[in-house]
Amino acid sequence: MANKVAALIAETMQRSLCELRSKIALLDQNVDRPLREQVEQLEQQAALLRDNLKGQGTITRFFTVCKDLSPLFAFLALGVSFCTLLFTFVWLKPDVRAIRGPSLQVSYQPKNDELRFDFRATIANFGRQMDVVKSMQGELSSPSTGSHKIYFSSRTGDLTLKDATHDVTFPFTVREKTAIDVDIHMSQVLGSSAKNSFFSVGQAANVSRSHFLRIDLKMASNKDASARYCFEFRDEVLTEIENGQTKEILGVECGGEG
Repeated sequence: MANKVAALIAETMQRSLCELRSKIALLDQNVDRPLREQVEQLEQQAALLRDNLKGQGTITRFFTVCKDLSPLFAFLALGVSFCTLLFTFVWLKPDVRAIRGPSLQVSYQPKNDELRFDFRATIANFGRQMDVVKSMQGELSSPSTGSHKIYFSSRTGDLTLKDATHDVTFPFTVREKTAIDVDIHMSQVLGSSAKNSFFSVGQAANVSRSHFLRIDLKMASNKDASARYCFEFRDEVLTEIENGQTKEILGVECGGEG
């Protein structure tokens, strides 16, 4: 009976080592190589222990071998703790990204001087842990003209979201390995200085001015995400927007994007 118990313990040790080695294989190569070699040594020792126990009538031999392996058992406990830590803080983490659509609509309400942007984006979590979008904010700038920056924020109601069926309220959860398609609406009432800066027409005819719209997602995990829209306005298009027309603008590649 004692011999069967000892053999069972040895086999259990060997199975635990195999499971540990399979978890290590999922980790980064720069981390797991030295640890994997040690685990392989432990597997060999466990196999040797199992073979030595075959045919023995007492448990004395088992405890003698275990005494010789005590340093390796200590390392095994350390290795299991190390792997658990890596799985919790490295492997199991959120990875939320904001993916912009190909175009956006721009409109202006002359009666109340309200500038509006409407576009679609995807908020996707590629990680293995959920995260929460606490708030969003936008910033519109024009590097080519140095015009006033215009800000939008979900905290003040300037930026709102809607999915296929209903309005999305902040904060909201993005579960692991999922994606949400949202329609984003941003609006801001322009003061006279911001309005003149945005709609001012250049002296040269048919001048095209570049604009940069950045969307930032503030996450509960502090791993914030962002999306960038880069587009161009010609003077005649800006004049049409100022007169109340809605224009759909195609995005262009932003500097630094692949």
